[in-house]
Amino acid sequence: MPSNTLQLLEEIQRRYDDTSAQMADPQVARNPSKLRALGREHHRLSAILQAGAQYKSMIRQIEEAKEIIAEESDPELVNLAKSDLESLLTQYEDLEERLQDLLIPPDPNDG
Repeated sequence: MPSNTLQLLEEIQRRYDDTSAQMADPQVARNPSKLRALGREHHRLSAILQAGAQYKSMIRQIEEAKEIIAEESDPELVNLAKSDLESLLTQYEDLEERLQDLLIPPDPNDG
């Protein structure tokens, strides 16, 4: 699942960058309804990317904890890493659920 989510986050980053560029276009600035629509999309994408950054960081932290557990010979560090991993996995599940909620396309009738 993470690779699909990470790929989707890359696509969202490209769309965010495109939306930012469009908002800076003077032609768009003269069209208030287009600017408003782009602003709403930009805001929604920004929230997704913020959660995505946390998601990527969480994946790295989980991988680091797993490496310590697999490679470390000091039992105290291994126990600490196991404890951290347990906490990280719980946080990861919550964050993944939040990110999935954010990825649901908005209803065009909202707003």
